[in-house]
Amino acid sequence: MTTRRLFATGIARGGTSLVGRMVDAHPRCAIAIDAYLHIFRALRNSIVLAQEPDFDPTRPMEDFYFDAAQRRRLDILMDGSIDVAFSGADPTMLRDAIRRRASDESGDLAPFVDAIDGKTPRELIDSAFAQIERARPAEGLAVVGVKDLWIADLFPALAHGYPDARFLLIIRDPRDVVASALGFLSIDPSQVGHVLSMLRHWRKVVALAIHYSAHSDFAGRFAAVRYEDVVRQPEVEMHRICALLGVEWDPATISVADFKDYNSGGSWRGNSTFEPALDRISRSPVGRWRGKVAPPVVALVELVCGAEMRACGYVTEAPTVHEADILDFLRVDGSRTVSWRSDTGTPEANIALERARKAAIDGSASVDIPSNFLFPQAYERLRHGMPLFGVAA
Repeated sequence: MTTRRLFATGIARGGTSLVGRMVDAHPRCAIAIDAYLHIFRALRNSIVLAQEPDFDPTRPMEDFYFDAAQRRRLDILMDGSIDVAFSGADPTMLRDAIRRRASDESGDLAPFVDAIDGKTPRELIDSAFAQIERARPAEGLAVVGVKDLWIADLFPALAHGYPDARFLLIIRDPRDVVASALGFLSIDPSQVGHVLSMLRHWRKVVALAIHYSAHSDFAGRFAAVRYEDVVRQPEVEMHRICALLGVEWDPATISVADFKDYNSGGSWRGNSTFEPALDRISRSPVGRWRGKVAPPVVALVELVCGAEMRACGYVTEAPTVHEADILDFLRVDGSRTVSWRSDTGTPEANIALERARKAAIDGSASVDIPSNFLFPQAYERLRHGMPLFGVAA
């Protein structure tokens, strides 16, 4: 039986693991959770290096804002192919990196990692997907997929390369994303990303969702879902996702007892910052940022992401704060050691860029549309308040 591929993504602390486990619980689906990011980085590098030989392959996944060179790379990725020559990584080192990352959430893949190989990104991806089927054989398997963070800008190359593939973007209120991330400071600071950089990636995901929703290549193949809708009405949302995948809805997709932990062999108990174990799909994480995120941080989130939040149906609250307090948070957060960041490094410059962008949305100033909004249709939708989901969270 020929299986259909699924590529699902979002940003860290964005509810992606829950949605990935829900799909994986379907008896006809097998989804590798956070196992293959290094393969997708290799795809990004291969596409960009074919056009920019001097590109540094160690760069993190980019958000493309406020930088003409980065914005040109977004165009390169939008026109990219999975059939370019593989470059930018040693195969042995790549497999070692895959094995380390897979051990966090998809430990059952570890015995099969050495079989992953290929001379092009397509061969590498095909080989990686084959290992999912080897690790999780099932009668009547219809969908084999991955849920990996930060890969939304690779969807066009994957869509061109796999005409039958499906694509899923998971979006969560960025205030709750930040609450979850900052809550990890007392648990494992190494897992807490640079907040402003996370926010810029969050709004990139929304811009890409707008772009893909209007693109003929993704007609009938793409869906954006809100985490809040998934936890409030899981059966409704899983019916929609199953329809996208071409499989009948199954009650296992909303039964937490059926969510597998591929490291322990038992049931998955969740990875919430604030709850010790998952025993049901709960609405309690929605709006948890209230009382946990300080007003200056809320103001920063809404300055950076406000228009995109409203497009996604999130109600902004515009807390009254002094800009000096926002700058103080940016200085403190910017002083932490993080594995990657994508801002200017100067709080005052960051705020000036965000203020100018907001003024363009309000109609009181003009800016370069591609560098500030990535796509013209994203700017138009934000400028005119056109909803992406059409409901309030």
